[in-house]
Amino acid sequence: SQKSVSPDLLFSYVGRNSHPLRQRLLRAFSAAGECHVEDTSGYHHWDSTAGNRQEFQARYANVMARSHFVLCPRGWSPTTIRIFETMQMGRVPVILADDWRPPLGPDWESFAIFWPERKLNALPAHLAELRGEAPAMGKRARQAWEEFFAPTREWTTLANSLADLHYSRRVDHRLLVAF
Repeated sequence: SQKSVSPDLLFSYVGRNSHPLRQRLLRAFSAAGECHVEDTSGYHHWDSTAGNRQEFQARYANVMARSHFVLCPRGWSPTTIRIFETMQMGRVPVILADDWRPPLGPDWESFAIFWPERKLNALPAHLAELRGEAPAMGKRARQAWEEFFAPTREWTTLANSLADLHYSRRVDHRLLVAF
């Protein structure tokens, strides 16, 4: 299991260069010590015929398992599936998306780090200070994933979120009816 790998990296990011924030991240940390950042713009995850698919996925999981913290920068939207993959691996997601809104349920503050996009360059020093807390935070991330986002729980979480939107009227009722 990848989860049993002992982290030797302070943080990592393996992903596409699909947003200006990701471009900044790749430039800022490409030569930084104790981290692994990799531009995978040439890899197309949703193309099941890609010849390097299994190799890439194994490397992605290995780098994540080796990391205390996993950077989860916004892409074409404020959220990224990387947040939930990180939680599933029992690692600490570092959410770099000023407009991201956490889904209902988990106590996000207990296991995730929310870092302002404009302070990207100061992030490594902050993570270094928190390294000792990473194992416990990662364990809480995994527990939250199991409780709210595992395949047996994700539909309940989604239904509860939709009900909350409906009853709080934060979204026009006509949109929910159409959905």
